[in-house]
Amino acid sequence: IGGALTPSEGADGRPVRFIEAERDREVFERQFADIVAKQIRTLDLSEVAILTCNQDTSALRKVLDAHKVRVARRPGDLGVTLIPASEFRGCESPVVLLVAGPGHDCPAAAMTTNHYVAVSRAVADLTVIGNTDDWEKYRYMMEAP
Repeated sequence: IGGALTPSEGADGRPVRFIEAERDREVFERQFADIVAKQIRTLDLSEVAILTCNQDTSALRKVLDAHKVRVARRPGDLGVTLIPASEFRGCESPVVLLVAGPGHDCPAAAMTTNHYVAVSRAVADLTVIGNTDDWEKYRYMMEAP
């Protein structure tokens, strides 16, 4: 994609984790909260960016609030960053969680761009929670040659 390094050619770090999103919204919300809790256990909150294709992040914000996870007003502030992937262009974060589960699917016209923005912003750790069928066409970027 555009001459940029793919994750398999980039900096050393953990391999990408693909987590199949639960289809039931309530179960998905618990799954999302558990994943975030595990990520922030050993990190500074400002090192975590949660990106979604959905412009409305209020549902995820409510889940984080219910689990006492502080959300930053803007990237770099105290708290996890919660922002649509389209607004994270030009930014990066040590840890990126791309949420593509129920209610957070990308519109077809923006899917490739938003997924690329999200995966290319992770400095050391990338986790994707969504439907693995959506990612099959990008798997080549995640695998070593």
